[in-house]
Amino acid sequence: MNARPICWAVALMLTICLSIPAQPPLSQKGTAVDAHGDPLPPWAFARLGTVRFRATGTGLGETVYAPDGKTLACAADREVIIWDAATGKEVQRLNDDGWRIDNPGYSPDGKLLATWPWGGDTVLWDATTGKVLRRFSGGWCSFSRDGKMLVTATDYGGLDDDAPYLRLYEAATGKLLGRFRLPSAVNALALAPDGRTAAIISRRDWNRIAIWNIHKGCELLRSSDYNVPIKHLVYAPDGKALISVDDSAVCHWDPATGKLLRQWRCNVRGGRAIAFSPHGKLLAWASDNGLRVYKIGGNRPPRPLGEPSRHCYYLAFSPDSKTLAYGNTVNLRFCDVATGREIRRFPGHASTIRSATFTPAGRTLVTTAEDGTILWDLATLRERRHIAIGTHPDEEQVTVSADGRLLVLASKDGTVRLLDLATETTACRLEGKPGYYGGSAFTSDGKLLAWQGNDGAVFLYDSGTGKLLRTIGRFSLQHYYLMIGLRFSPDGKLLQVSLPQEGERHAVYETATGRPLEPFGQRYHKCEAAFSPDGKLLAMEESGTVRLWDLAAGRELPRLRGTHGALREPFFSPDGRYVGAYDHILPENVGADDHPFILLWDRTTSRRLPQFGVKADPQYASSFSPDGKTLVVLGPNNVVRLWEVASGESRGQFVHEHRCEWLPPPVFTPDGRTLAIISGTSVLLRDMTGLRRNGRREP
Repeated sequence: MNARPICWAVALMLTICLSIPAQPPLSQKGTAVDAHGDPLPPWAFARLGTVRFRATGTGLGETVYAPDGKTLACAADREVIIWDAATGKEVQRLNDDGWRIDNPGYSPDGKLLATWPWGGDTVLWDATTGKVLRRFSGGWCSFSRDGKMLVTATDYGGLDDDAPYLRLYEAATGKLLGRFRLPSAVNALALAPDGRTAAIISRRDWNRIAIWNIHKGCELLRSSDYNVPIKHLVYAPDGKALISVDDSAVCHWDPATGKLLRQWRCNVRGGRAIAFSPHGKLLAWASDNGLRVYKIGGNRPPRPLGEPSRHCYYLAFSPDSKTLAYGNTVNLRFCDVATGREIRRFPGHASTIRSATFTPAGRTLVTTAEDGTILWDLATLRERRHIAIGTHPDEEQVTVSADGRLLVLASKDGTVRLLDLATETTACRLEGKPGYYGGSAFTSDGKLLAWQGNDGAVFLYDSGTGKLLRTIGRFSLQHYYLMIGLRFSPDGKLLQVSLPQEGERHAVYETATGRPLEPFGQRYHKCEAAFSPDGKLLAMEESGTVRLWDLAAGRELPRLRGTHGALREPFFSPDGRYVGAYDHILPENVGADDHPFILLWDRTTSRRLPQFGVKADPQYASSFSPDGKTLVVLGPNNVVRLWEVASGESRGQFVHEHRCEWLPPPVFTPDGRTLAIISGTSVLLRDMTGLRRNGRREP
């Protein structure tokens, strides 16, 4: 018997199995869950990463432990997320459909939770059921130590006037116990542990701390003048120390006399990343140099705690003072206070994912974020490698090559290095010190790297050796932080350069010689541009239209014009047959629904396709499937829509779980079978096989 046919059959079966997405595990309720047991959206078959201690909205805010230490309450935009402190599993969400929520706080018995929406009044919740119990006028809410009283302060008084007031309420009934007029609006407030006094920073006297008797409504004393505005106040648990935070220092005050006792020079993140341990022996804060902890009453300087973190805005000690929770806008992390080591770390990114790239074989997804780069194995849906780079304050990840092979890292000293992701070693360093902040682009084969220097120069490098090949040009920028748009043609022979400011030069250069092509060396409005997949055409936006240029002939083709206003951000389908753009509505024509349309033109007929029944937003980028037949649009209200390009008919839609102001474009595997959509710190995968026009799967 010939074994060769059997071998080929086995190989074919393995290939088919690898191309079919694995079925996600099910919870006890029968819903699909990820590797950590958290529910998946109905349209996804897997999640790369986790939602444990992660934000799925626009960002995390202040965090507080429950008195028993079993749960954590974290402000997250217009919600409060309650997490299990040990596992990170979401317990419940509190949503009042109001403004952004800030300053959550538990009552001492843990049964009540008070929150303060920006621009609104204090809301009191049942911490067990999540129900709203009552509302109180004012913000800056704080419970007294016995939990019987709730204190609020605000910059308005009531319906009769706009004067600011300090109010005292009975927490159980909502009864108003007292109301005292303040001299001006409140910028910061801290209630003393004895419940008798409060430290207040007013907008009128932003450089002095006022100590008030809240039961008599009178000011007891004021601190000495301070030279900068004070942003935040924290009392020690015993009430004998008062800590203030400003842009450049942490200050220790005596609340009995108002005297400044000690000062530590540092920049506290967000002005509020500071906390006392419940036993009162430690004071922790987050600055540009990472976490620091100071032993109260000691003579030693504050010691480092945990791993260096560039972005840490909120701190919270556990009730036993053994664990410190610290968070940025998307993730909570934990460290052991005694050892300084990080604990309860979950796999995946701890920062918002900036980009996702499939390798050419389609077996690996490369994702980049501030905390590093992860290579995901699509067969096992697990991390193949996590390269923890870019977390150092002096180093920034910039971009990854199209083949997922090289990662560019730039340092503040101006040096730039290329990291080989396969070996996690430095492949090369770019000659000289080209600069820390700027635009960059790889050719499709990854052999050339275009880099913008700090002085506005655009350099061309050999990415294999780091050798400087030539300087494309030097451009005058209005601000040093502006990024020049750089795009290579598919064959790497041309480089398109556009400046991010009005009336500047928009040009195309030959990479072999560095010479500009005519007639592109002329002044246009700042614009976006795109090369066709065959590299023969260049589409550029100008004055509300899209100009098409035949690069070989150096001539302009008929312009594309919108139907509502101004065309922006042109793009091509993968096969080059269609060219599209966002049709923005002009300000004078804006109505109740002002989201732009996506328009497509057929290059072979020069006719515009029937207008899609979808409105989009360029901040939520669109993507074509590899065969160019399907267009994925991340549109308003978190709705993702799939459209058949030829007919403009819907192939289905689903709701994205992540709500934010900007999302990177979704990406397809090279075979088009799987769609990856970035969701904050994780990636959701959708099976794209067998979709019919109505969005249902073919049998």
